[in-house]
Amino acid sequence: MTKILIVEDHALVREAMAQRLARLEADLVCLESGEADEALALLEAHPDVDLAIVDLMLPGVNGFSLLAVLAKRHPDLPAIVVSAMDDDASVRRALSAGASGFVSKASSGEVLALAVREVLDGD
Repeated sequence: MTKILIVEDHALVREAMAQRLARLEADLVCLESGEADEALALLEAHPDVDLAIVDLMLPGVNGFSLLAVLAKRHPDLPAIVVSAMDDDASVRRALSAGASGFVSKASSGEVLALAVREVLDGD
């Protein structure tokens, strides 16, 4: 069973990502969080999460800071950033902060699914 944590403050976007990703595998489970502190609590409760998907613009702690915390507390957990902030500087900063990949929110659900599959496969 694959477990993915989606950290996105907009419920509609978060739910749409979860529905799209559920098509990848029959037993894929998406945990959903609207903010960083809740996401960290979910990771403590579910240490078997395989991948985190993180938005950069979160209430309270932003996605860049969350990536740094994830890298420190969960160094083996890959993360993909999904954000509307898709300028070169933001992408580089996200990758430098520990993201394994970056998907623009302007992309299709298929692009997100391909990115998730690649990262889960170790690419």
